[in-house]
Amino acid sequence: MLRLAVVVALGLGAAAPARAQDLPAQAQRGRELFLNSPKGVACAACHQIKDIGTPAGPDLRTLASAAVPKGLVTAIQMTMTEYVREYKVKGVGSFPAMKAGEEGDLVLLYDLTGNKAELKKVAKSAIDEVKPNTKWKHPPTSASYNNQELADLIGFLRFAATGSRTEVKPDDLK
Repeated sequence: MLRLAVVVALGLGAAAPARAQDLPAQAQRGRELFLNSPKGVACAACHQIKDIGTPAGPDLRTLASAAVPKGLVTAIQMTMTEYVREYKVKGVGSFPAMKAGEEGDLVLLYDLTGNKAELKKVAKSAIDEVKPNTKWKHPPTSASYNNQELADLIGFLRFAATGSRTEVKPDDLK
């Protein structure tokens, strides 16, 4: 029942692309890691591929369709990213965030403080400082995914990005 609630809450009903029942076995396992990692914050908490996940971080289609498996592992395991900045906001304090855009006098920021990126609208005048991030770490760095889990995750990303049904083997990550 909980799984059904997660699927409904994420808008992954029958019409959603890359449905679990349409995926090869490896991509099914990778999709589960993308959505519900048992080892920490799931990729979908910040990333979106097609209509699955949260569009805070870069869309993974381009990377998944162009990079070799070893390059994808490097991206998954990186500790920092140029997209994350430390924002100091009057009355709120400092927090790590990714800028999503602007609407008039508002800056749209994905706050990365919690386990899921949260979109906040902040008045431009309330932003005291924006500086490079030195504290926030890309969550997969602490997940300690093994090579099979990484291969499964990459298999899902490639399937979602290109429709590739070719299995990614753990040896492909070396």
